[in-house]
Amino acid sequence: MDYDAVQHLPILREAWVLSFHGHLAQTDANDGQEVPYFMRPWLGGGTTLRGIDSFRFRDRNSLLLQAEWRIMVNRFMETAAFYDAGKVAAKVGNLSTRDMAYSYGFGFRVHTPYNTALRVDLAKSPEGFAVVFASGPVF
Repeated sequence: MDYDAVQHLPILREAWVLSFHGHLAQTDANDGQEVPYFMRPWLGGGTTLRGIDSFRFRDRNSLLLQAEWRIMVNRFMETAAFYDAGKVAAKVGNLSTRDMAYSYGFGFRVHTPYNTALRVDLAKSPEGFAVVFASGPVF
């Protein structure tokens, strides 16, 4: 089961937007069976914990919380300061906001009227720096 929540709060005529994202992924298996490793929820990489290597954390359940302060420069470009935090656990009851892995940083996005053509994020985490090049929004 995947649960996803997104909230955008415009400030100053939508030129500044606070954006929040929460994602909870749960897996379950019958007695005596196990969810294959490659099908388990994961965290790390350009759309989850941007400052941490892709697929770095993996277990049966995951919790991801993200926040961005988006500032529109013009119709085709915006900048964003962001903070990502997440955790994986074998049991849903062990998912809490204590001891979450995190990353933060700054990025910019180039838009067309209908999509994000380019996204570049510079991210920092306790594991080091990362540069993310992608197309499409984070959330």
